[in-house]
Amino acid sequence: MSFGLLSVYAVSTMLLVVWVVSIIRRDAGIIDIFWGLGFGLIAFLAALRFPDAKLEIQLIYLLVILWALRLAIHLARRWLREAEEDKRYQSMRRRAGPLFWLKSLFTVFGLQGLLILLIAQPLIHLTRFANISFVAPIFYLFWAIAFAGLAIETIADRQLTAFRAAATGGILQSGLWARSRHPNYFGDALFWWGITAAIIAIAPELIWTLIAPLTMNILLVKISGAELLEKYMQKRDGYATYQARTNRFIPRFFS
Repeated sequence: MSFGLLSVYAVSTMLLVVWVVSIIRRDAGIIDIFWGLGFGLIAFLAALRFPDAKLEIQLIYLLVILWALRLAIHLARRWLREAEEDKRYQSMRRRAGPLFWLKSLFTVFGLQGLLILLIAQPLIHLTRFANISFVAPIFYLFWAIAFAGLAIETIADRQLTAFRAAATGGILQSGLWARSRHPNYFGDALFWWGITAAIIAIAPELIWTLIAPLTMNILLVKISGAELLEKYMQKRDGYATYQARTNRFIPRFFS
């Protein structure tokens, strides 16, 4: 079985099980936890299947697994604190009616499965080069960029979690959030651009997989990330002022 087909089977099986759990719990928001784990699962299977792969390839899969576990733990903690289903899925449930449990298999779980497999293309096709003998030194620069993205995303999420736990209200405008209105999403995007660039440094033939970080970037900025959150946050007092002085996505490190 090709690794691509194995990835399809693994991700599909995982999401099918999670879909059943979502029906039992009547909470489709559980999918958010398994979004990152889908990539982690693919990276883990690749590491298992090609244990003798070159060190640089192992470093790619290790970093993706760390990214996936970090995101899953963060979202799981947030999901467990919520008393009800995420408003996004509540809205979808109302629009879909009593058959949402079935429709969600395609509109929520199936769609996210397809996106995982699309964005994971660099990881999947990297396995074809497990026995490569030479890796360009620039690989380490791109790997470091991906690691920086993971660090930024982690710090931003911790700052936001601490701010919400303080229950002071208002708008978080300190730390990384003074530099960008969505530093967590920026870190996520930077991670995927760095990972894909590092993979291309190993195998330039995979340059076409730049479609993966581009897709993630669009999701984070225009669809499920910043754009959606901005519509909600604009209702808060003072957010217009915050918008005027703070970059939306790319952090402003210099005045």
